Amino acid sequence: MLFSVSAAKPAFQESVLLWVPVCWFAVRARIDAFLFRILVTADGSLEDFDALMTECRLLSSDPPRSIEMRSAGSLRLLCWLVACVVLHVGLFVLGIVIITEYSR
Repeated sequence: MLFSVSAAKPAFQESVLLWVPVCWFAVRARIDAFLFRILVTADGSLEDFDALMTECRLLSSDPPRSIEMRSAGSLRLLCWLVACVVLHVGLFVLGIVIITEYSR
């Protein structure tokens, strides 16, 4: 026996704890997609978009940003979401492998 069941416990716990940032990044990515869709379909200006984001407390009141900066920020958010999901799945699989090894 290479592993014990108690060794799998931290992997499962950290996997569950990762759902907090996963959910946060998923909600933020969904909000960004929704707001970008509004921006594209409406005749609103980027200033209106910034005002809406600031009102929702999703953006600080920094100087206006270009659409390239907005796209880069959304892409960065999506990358963090994917990284958290990959880490979550990896830790979950590690826990399963440890328990499977233990049960042999």
